[in-house]
Amino acid sequence: MKRFNAYQKNINDFFDDIVIVCKNCKNKALAKQINNNLQITCTNCGYNKLVSDQLNLPNYELWFTTELNEGKLWAYNLDHLKFIENHINATLRERNLEKISNISIGSRLPKWMTSKNNRSKLLKEIAKLKTK
Repeated sequence: MKRFNAYQKNINDFFDDIVIVCKNCKNKALAKQINNNLQITCTNCGYNKLVSDQLNLPNYELWFTTELNEGKLWAYNLDHLKFIENHINATLRERNLEKISNISIGSRLPKWMTSKNNRSKLLKEIAKLKTK
């Protein structure tokens, strides 16, 4: 039995380093939160820019994203993706009733992601994303 508690973290715990698609070369780039700005850095093409787009993150395509019939699977970074993977892979999803909040990742994932019926398909897609 695999146990995991996805109710101990919320999305903001993964917001410091966000892996995005470089607008210049379409390879992997890093968007690092610095105060109210994003420092965009691409090690492939050398793109490096400080933008005041922190609140407009939807203007950037996330690197770890894929479309499934049921909806979109996405993650800010590899740690976030692994966290989602651990939750999906768990056969016993623990909940610490003292720390549960409605903003926790465990409470915010859509039902199709937490359904046992979609587990193997999602784990295959996550494995592909991890090697992207």
